[in-house]
Order: sequence, then C-alpha cells, then structure tokens
Amino acid sequence: MLPTNAALLLVLLLESGKGQTPCHNATDPSCPKPYQDVYTKTRDVTEIPKSASPIITEMFFVETSLVEIKEKAFQNMPDLVKIDFINNKIKTVEVGAFDNLGKLEELEISSADLGSLPVGSFRNLSHLWKLSLRGSGIKGLEKGLFEGLGNLEQLYLHLNEIPSLPEGAFDGLPKLKLLHLAENKISSISKDVFKQLTQLNTLRLYQNEISGLTEGSLDSQHSLTELSLRNNRIRTLPPNLLRNLTNLEKLSLGNNLFEALPGEIFLGLRKMKQLELASNQLKVLPGQLLAEMPLLQDLDLSKNKLSSLESLVLHPFPKLTTLKLQRNLLESIPTGLFDKYGNLKSVYLGGNPWRCDCHLLYLHRWMKANPKSVKDAAKVKCRSPDDLVGKVVKSLTEDQFICFTTTPISATFESTWLPRSTLPPAVTGGTTATLPSASKPFTTAVVITTSVLEPTTSRTIPTSTEMMITTPQITTSTGSPTKTLKTMSSSSSTTAPGTTITTTVPTETPVTSPQITTLTQSPTSTETSPKTTIKISSMVSKSKFASSWTDTATPDIIAGTSLASTSGDSSTTAAQIFTTIMAGLAIVLRGLQPPVQHLRDPTN
Repeated sequence: MLPTNAALLLVLLLESGKGQTPCHNATDPSCPKPYQDVYTKTRDVTEIPKSASPIITEMFFVETSLVEIKEKAFQNMPDLVKIDFINNKIKTVEVGAFDNLGKLEELEISSADLGSLPVGSFRNLSHLWKLSLRGSGIKGLEKGLFEGLGNLEQLYLHLNEIPSLPEGAFDGLPKLKLLHLAENKISSISKDVFKQLTQLNTLRLYQNEISGLTEGSLDSQHSLTELSLRNNRIRTLPPNLLRNLTNLEKLSLGNNLFEALPGEIFLGLRKMKQLELASNQLKVLPGQLLAEMPLLQDLDLSKNKLSSLESLVLHPFPKLTTLKLQRNLLESIPTGLFDKYGNLKSVYLGGNPWRCDCHLLYLHRWMKANPKSVKDAAKVKCRSPDDLVGKVVKSLTEDQFICFTTTPISATFESTWLPRSTLPPAVTGGTTATLPSASKPFTTAVVITTSVLEPTTSRTIPTSTEMMITTPQITTSTGSPTKTLKTMSSSSSTTAPGTTITTTVPTETPVTSPQITTLTQSPTSTETSPKTTIKISSMVSKSKFASSWTDTATPDIIAGTSLASTSGDSSTTAAQIFTTIMAGLAIVLRGLQPPVQHLRDPTN
C-alpha cells in the first residue's frame, strides 16, 4: 500500500491531468468537483476550448484572458448545464454564441465590459432559468433581447449603466420571479414595462435615478413579495400604486425625497413584514400607515423629520420586533406606545432632541424596565431643559422629569354708582393705587371706562367687566364729546364737561406703582358719582398676589385732603374753591383742540 502522502499526490496529479485545478484543501469550496472544469489566470485561455470531457457539466472562466465569445463556441459541449464567466475582460458576445446548449440552466457573464448585447445572444436556451449579467458595463437593453427564454426565473441586471427600460424589454418571460435592476441609471419606469411579468415576486430597483412611478405600473404584479425603491429621487407616489400587491412582505422606500405619503398608500398590505421609510424628509406619517399590517415585524422610520408618533398609537402590532426611530425630531413618546408591541426586542432612539420633562417619564420608565431593548441607549440624551442638556435619559431619576406651569393674568372691574349730597363745586379729586410687584416680569393691560354725568341726569354703567390683560387704556366719556386727547403718561386729567380724554398707559415689567388721578368738575346739584373697584390677580412662578383700589370721585376729596362741609371759614373755603376751579378751567381751555374723534353717548 502506498504511503498516505504519496496517494494524495497521485490523486492531485490525476485531477490535474483531467484539466482540474488541484485542491490544496479538501474543505475549500473553490475546489472543483469532478464534473466541473475551471479555467483561471493560472490556467489561462484566450478562447473557448473546442471540447470538454463527457463528464463535464459545469464550466467556469475566472479572470482569464478571454475578450469575446464567438458564435457556436460551445457546439461540441451539449451536456453543459452551467457556464460562468467571472471577472473577465469580455467585450463581445456574438449572436448564436450559446447555440446547441439545449440543456443549459444557468449562465453568468459578470464583471465584463460588454457595452451592449445583440438580440439573439441567448436564443434557443429553452431550459435556462437563471441569467446573470451583473456589473458588465451594459449601457442599454434592446427589445427582444430575452426572447425565447420562456423558463427564465431569475434575471440579474444590476451594477450596470442602463438608463431606461424600453417597452417590451421583458416580454416573453412569463415565469420570471426575480428581476434585479438595482444600481443602474434608470430615471423613469413606463406604465407597461412589467405588464407581462405576472409571476414576479422580487423587484429590485434601488439606487437608480427614478423620480416617480405612474399609476398602474405595478398592477400586474399580484405575486410580488419584495419591492425595493430605496436610494432614488422619488418625491411622491400615486395613492393606488400598491393596491394590487396584496402579497407584499418587504417594502423599501428609504433614502428618497418623500416629505409626505398618501394616506391610503399602504391599504390592503396585510402580509407586510418589513417596511423601510428611513432617510427621507417625512414630517408626518399617513393616518392608515400600519392599520392593515398585523404581521409587521420590522419598521424603520429613522433619519426623517418626525416630531410626533400619534399615528402609531392607533393600532397594536403584536409581531413587531424591531423599531428604528433614531435621528428624527422627537421630543417625547406617546404614553403607552411601546406597551402595544408585545414582542419588541430592538428599539433605536438616539439622535432625537428629547425634552426631559414630565412627558418623557413614560419612556424613562420603559427603558428602565427593558434595559436590553434600547440598542443605542447611550445616545438617547436630553436636548432640553437647559439644566439637563446632554444628560443620558436612562441615567436620570424620576424627580428630574418636571413640568412647569404658569397661570394667565386676569382682571375684573366693577363700577357702582353712589349718591352724594349737594356740595360746593368740587375742584379736584385724586386717588392713588399701587400694584404689588410680581416675582417675574410680565406685561399688564387694563381697560377702564368711566362716564361722568351732567347735572340732573341718570345713567347706568355695567357693573362687571372681565378681560385678558393686554395694553392699559383709560377712557372717560361725557354726554357731548368734543375732544379726544391721547398721552403716554401714568396719570390723566378730565377737563370740563363735554370733553373726552383717552389715555394709554403701558405697564411693562417689572411692575411699578402706576398712579391714576381723575379730575372732575361738578356744579352744585344732586348727581350720581361712580365708585370704581379694580381687582387684579395673577400667578407668576407659583406666586399669587391680589390688589384692589377704590376711586370715589366725590367732592369730599380736594387735592387729596378730606374736607367737612360745615367746618372752617366758609367764605375762605369758597374763595379757595372758586380760585382753583378757574385756574383748572384756564389750563383745560388752553389745551383744547378741534375734535378728532366723536364718541356716541352710551345712553342714546
């Protein structure tokens, strides 16, 4: 018996004599089998061999010096079932190059430099079920190129330079199940180019230059289970483009230019398992996005502009295992969202501007309860508030998720008419109201309307007015308005009867103590004077304050001093009053201008 090493050497020599490349490792998958013939740069050829051993059914040409495949190159090898040309420099395939290969099932010409292929290159290959022309520099397809391939099931045309698909390019391929057209330069898809491919279940069009598809262009693909359109230039899709794809399981629309999708685009896709919408410009999701996807397992919404996930709350997805939401504009997660996904194993949330307040407490608790589910937990960081910027959400404690509230400022005004006795004419009346300062700046606006009555008249003013505080405005109107005077001041004066003065007083933060003074002239008579009560309440930074002031425009107050009608020297007092009245009238009369606004008497 020969030694083991000698026996192995003999086997290698025998294999080498058969035209086989020696196997240095019995477990190496590249080692040819007895029925395979392999030609490489170490066993180079410049043309197709004239014949092969009768036992050879598969032939491989890998990195050889072949540059063309001539007509009837394999006519003496009728038993071949597989031929592969891999990474050769083939530039030409002649018509009839594969004639007399009635048993051929698989043919590959990859990494070549073909440019184009003439019609008839693949004629008479009635048993061919797989044809691969990937990466062969093909710059166009001619109509009829694939005629006669009635049993073809897989066609690989990716990694070429095909700019368009002519009408009828795939006619005569009734059994085609896989069409790989990715990584070409296709810019448009005509409506009927796939019309005869009724058995197609995989269509790959990713990484082209497609800007859109027409309505009805996929209506014949009832058997389609995989559709990939990612890495194109698609901005929108027809609403009913996918309406007949009821068996679709995998859909990829990522890395396009979508800002929105039609609301009904996914209706009827009940068998969907994988949906990719990543790397678009989506701001919102269709309302019926997942309504009809009970079998969905993988959902990729990453790298969009989503700020809300409310549409995901509407329906439970019991089969969902992977959810990718990273790099959006999410600030919070709807409470209970992840509870609907009982099988969720992988979640990606990093790169969002999370607002770490009370609304994010649900996410924090869910991450704590499911520590292995968030695959990028270290990238889930707070973007606000300021004191938590950059903090990892999972590292915070529950008492750090705080929401602040502010109560709006409101004001209530009440006016009540009080009787008074007959007194000497009042010269002036003055009141002062001081508002407490707020703990934080705010802007106040008050509107007060007071009617000054003429003698022996009776009028009614509403007893309550409530409004939001904007810009302060004080309006005093009389029975016969003749003048409107506007001034930016914290005090105002009322002239003789028949004059209207409108004063706008902006009160801006911080709140000071504005002074409001009302001057009234009243003849000796019995009349009704208003008592105005103003109540202001607000809350700023959890602090409350309330204040009120009372302005009683009666003759009992003169220049801020209380006077008794029966005390003192009456003649002296009357003289003082008269002097003061005359001085006030002179000042008012000098300031009178032609009327610029006419106010209607509210009682008329």
